Amino acid sequence: MSKKQIEERIALLYLALQFCSERKKTFTSGERICINQERFQLMHILENERATPRPVSKEIESKIKYIS
Repeated sequence: MSKKQIEERIALLYLALQFCSERKKTFTSGERICINQERFQLMHILENERATPRPVSKEIESKIKYIS
């Protein structure tokens, strides 16, 4: 992933969590933890390119795509 793609992904994950908090409770607590883990790992990758990503599961990803 390029730096721009990583930044866009971080923004998308943030917006998904914000939507869940403010409008419709889409994610469980555990799913929110997984999303935050991916966000913070992506932030870490911006500083250290050798770090490995920690993507969310397919089920969570489909919920993210649905609400976006």
